[in-house]
Amino acid sequence: MARESWQASALGNEILISLALGWGAGAWLDSKTAQTPLFTLLGVGAGLAAAVRGLLRTIRAYEREGGNDDDDHRDDAGSRDR
Repeated sequence: MARESWQASALGNEILISLALGWGAGAWLDSKTAQTPLFTLLGVGAGLAAAVRGLLRTIRAYEREGGNDDDDHRDDAGSRDR
């Protein structure tokens, strides 16, 4: 359980950092080139692409590990073992 929480937290941080860096770099380039929305939008797009790539990588790793193990703790009737 703690491992899944750590992975979710790491994924959230990766998404946040990707978007923030993309936005920041784009806004900085806009201020240097006077192309106000262009580089900010491109930076956010690049940050979003990096965030989606990280999400897909995490999903693939989760699937390789066998996915959700909750089904192993159910009996044939579908109720949880206690």
